[in-house]
Amino acid sequence: MQGNFNQDIGNWDTSNIEVNGMRNTFEGATNFNQDLTGWCVSNISSEPTSFATSSALTNANKPVWGTCPNVSCTISGTLTSAVGSESQTVSYVHSHYKHRVQPLQQLALTH
Repeated sequence: MQGNFNQDIGNWDTSNIEVNGMRNTFEGATNFNQDLTGWCVSNISSEPTSFATSSALTNANKPVWGTCPNVSCTISGTLTSAVGSESQTVSYVHSHYKHRVQPLQQLALTH
């Protein structure tokens, strides 16, 4: 990847890429400096050979090798009976890998 390329590729799914697939990826990319810290690179424990040699990519924007960031969402609410004498707090936590699109999930509550 050389030349003027400097597009946002932070949402690429890199979860199945092995170390050999990342060698020389940004070598010579003199303009590229996008945030890649959200990449799932749990299969790669350290920076591959010549990953960003002679490129503009800063250490702060490189993937965090050996990790796979995730996103967590908590939904919480209180249910109160019609007469107001009973209440119940319900929480739902959903975690997923940042770059894997999940369908919208619904939470059904019954009493």
